[in-house]
Amino acid sequence: MAIGESTGLGSYGGYKAIDLVHEALVGHTADGKTDFSAASLRESVQQSLLRLHTDYLDSILIHNPPFDYLDGKYGHFEHSRHL
Repeated sequence: MAIGESTGLGSYGGYKAIDLVHEALVGHTADGKTDFSAASLRESVQQSLLRLHTDYLDSILIHNPPFDYLDGKYGHFEHSRHL
């Protein structure tokens, strides 16, 4: 599923989607590695959308990034605008 597509599920665990805050935690992979690349950010967001059965997120949290990723020189902020 691409970002922006909905699975059509209207509830999760008995809660309506409007009652929940949808977040994605990015930067750490399932195998325990860290990856703060823009490509990894996009993949993490897409996987979160699938797991949450939704087509939107309220927030994206970058988990414990190195400081040099926060100064904007790697393009993460610009890249995240297009998610």
